[in-house]
Amino acid sequence: MYIPIQRSSILIYFGYNLILTIFAPVLCIYGVVRSLVRGVPISQIRERFGYLPTSFEQVKRQPIWVHAVSVGEVVSVEPLLRHFKKNIPHVPIYLSTTTPEGRQIAKEKLAELTDGVFWMPFDFTFAVSKCLTTLRPRLVVIAETEIWPNLFRLSRENGSNLMIVNGRMSDRSAVWYERFSWFFAAVLHEVGRIIVQSEEDRERFIAAGASEIKISVGGNLKYDSVSSDESLMPDIENFLNEIDSDPILIAGSTREHEERPILEAFCRIVQNRPRALLVLAPRHPSRFREVGELVEGLELPFVRRSELSKRVPLNFVRPTVMLLDSVGELAALYKHASLVFIGGSLNGWGGHNLLEPAVCGCPVVVGPFMQNFRLVTEDMLRNDSILQIPSDAELVGAFEDILSDPRKAAELAERAKDTAERHTGAARRMSVVAMELYRKVLVSRYPSGMKSLVLKFPAKLWEIGVRVHAAIYTHGMRKCRQFNAFTLCVGNVTVGGTGKTPTVVWITEALNAMGLHPAVLTRGYRRVNRNRKIVAMPGEQISTLDIGDEAQLLLQRFSEKGLAVPVAVGADRYRAGMSIKNALKPGLFVLDDGLQHHRLHKDFNLVLIDVDDPFGSDAVVPLGRLREPLSGLTRASAFLLTHTQSDHDYSAIEQRLQKWNQAAPIYRSRVDVTSLRGITTGEDLSLDSLEGLPSLAFAGLGNPYNFFRSVDTLGARLTRCLRYPDHHRYTMDDINRIVEVSQKGKAQCVITTEKDLINLCHAVQKTCVTKTDRESILRELFAAVPLVCLSVQIKIEQGERLIQQIISANSEYETVKG
Repeated sequence: MYIPIQRSSILIYFGYNLILTIFAPVLCIYGVVRSLVRGVPISQIRERFGYLPTSFEQVKRQPIWVHAVSVGEVVSVEPLLRHFKKNIPHVPIYLSTTTPEGRQIAKEKLAELTDGVFWMPFDFTFAVSKCLTTLRPRLVVIAETEIWPNLFRLSRENGSNLMIVNGRMSDRSAVWYERFSWFFAAVLHEVGRIIVQSEEDRERFIAAGASEIKISVGGNLKYDSVSSDESLMPDIENFLNEIDSDPILIAGSTREHEERPILEAFCRIVQNRPRALLVLAPRHPSRFREVGELVEGLELPFVRRSELSKRVPLNFVRPTVMLLDSVGELAALYKHASLVFIGGSLNGWGGHNLLEPAVCGCPVVVGPFMQNFRLVTEDMLRNDSILQIPSDAELVGAFEDILSDPRKAAELAERAKDTAERHTGAARRMSVVAMELYRKVLVSRYPSGMKSLVLKFPAKLWEIGVRVHAAIYTHGMRKCRQFNAFTLCVGNVTVGGTGKTPTVVWITEALNAMGLHPAVLTRGYRRVNRNRKIVAMPGEQISTLDIGDEAQLLLQRFSEKGLAVPVAVGADRYRAGMSIKNALKPGLFVLDDGLQHHRLHKDFNLVLIDVDDPFGSDAVVPLGRLREPLSGLTRASAFLLTHTQSDHDYSAIEQRLQKWNQAAPIYRSRVDVTSLRGITTGEDLSLDSLEGLPSLAFAGLGNPYNFFRSVDTLGARLTRCLRYPDHHRYTMDDINRIVEVSQKGKAQCVITTEKDLINLCHAVQKTCVTKTDRESILRELFAAVPLVCLSVQIKIEQGERLIQQIISANSEYETVKG
């Protein structure tokens, strides 16, 4: 349901972005320096400002963008990504991270599940907007608790559904979120669904300002993300086999002030067990050197994991400590452990993931501070599945208790494994909700707070002008002219391409087949002589400059189908129509794009709704994309949803349309590719001829993305997609750039639309040509790379019912007239 922007939200976002702007220089310098210090290549820092690789540009499909901040989150979303790939394998998945370690793990372990990994952009408006424009995601998934105001706001403005999965709030962060709930309530308002780990997390999100109806408890993804099937790298496996240590203790994800008591406890263990080995794994790579110096200071023989591949396996002093100075290998080591201690639980941090060693069947020891995994820990303790100690003084006793009693250790490990496995299934539950959001078209888009502040007044002036213009005709202050013939209007309430021209062709062909002899009226957008009325018949040679590209395309389509349908072009549709009526006496008129043409009476209004942006950001131009307020929907006789896809849910759009107009039935249409024409070769091509072919696509349409998606469905491997303004008249510079970019990307052909074929001839100042002559001209212009034209037609679900409704309306008109 659409909820309008609250004034307080606008002020909150304005204040947030004002602060970001003031401190932008400092924040940018800090962000860049910190990235460089952490080893981020300069070439990748551009991604932090929204400049993603060109290969990420999604003008074809609508991907899922998943954000996982670091290693833990990356690992936890893996099972969710597997469900995505299983259920919607054709949908690209892009993963963003914030830390180098997270990016490394994503590249190594999630390569087969993702189409690209990139750095999360800084939360500047320009950076997030650039990223969203490149990816064009249909769904943005945030793992755990990464709340970025501009990302959330701009995702919704971009038309993307947004959800938080595996949501949680620690004790410390929950206090801050609740304290600033007046701010976070505005941000969390943008989220479609929030799936949290526990009931406690649900209460904390509500306290932070989230809506209760959007939150549900789904469990913990980390139960599903752990696996005992991880394999060791050969050098580690060889090392363990060579030294044949027993027992092997692992201290995983240790933090500050924890390594010393662990090492001191291990020194006492090794006195009685000289073959014991301690694997010490600090949480952050920045501490590897510090921990190594600590081990050296205690004079313990140790080896760094990073040195294993360099070490010559000759006589050496048996190491009692291995410093795991690598990322992503800890989980694979757990199945070799005799005992595991969970780091972060001694120094007050709150612990780390204890599910991984539990699933691997390891006895687990934790310290007193496990608040970050409170529910998991409580569940484990309730089932006597782990051993918790009150302080580091009890480390030796706990270690000895487990190591000296193999039976007790095995029972503890088995209970831990059973407890962990009983809690699986979170990934499946979350994927179901994610799929619903992905398929559910977002009805409510709205402009950003800054844009609203700047353009609200101009938009109000436009709205007033539109209302006054309509009222002049509604109240009879100016005469609304009427043909002595049934008039059908195909129009829309938004600017941009909704598919009116192919719909006009479809309806005209259907009505002509019923013997009703239609004629088409069109404005002739961007023609040179706008005041001149022109009546043309299919097959007639006439300049595009005189009638416009859409009228030219209509004539071409009618000629190809053998339809003797006249097309009248003129800004005054009544005068243009009378020219046809007096000369040819058509049975009815089909008006192409005339819903706002109030000077002409319409007997039937078919209103097209583009499902990619159905309600034009709920604001009139220039703030939104509406030509008139949504109250104009009350004039519709029927609605036609365009560019639909069979597996998507459009019920939200239909429900909102019915609120405005319950009487108008709603139909759906999609675009089907009908043919491919090799302009360079002069031959028709089979639809499978583009399969796997490196190709460049370009178009000057109101909504070019549907064209690009059509090309993609044919299996073409798009190297680049170029977008031009609607009705663009190409120049030689444009053509040279298209050819240059295609050659640079090693494209073996360039693909465009029938409408663009017409406009390409402007480059050589030839606008009055036949289709054959046009192909001859283009053959010369694209001699360096083959040019292919893609033809489409719409397919309307229950199209026969729509035609019958139009015929019934026409019959009623004839009855009244008679």
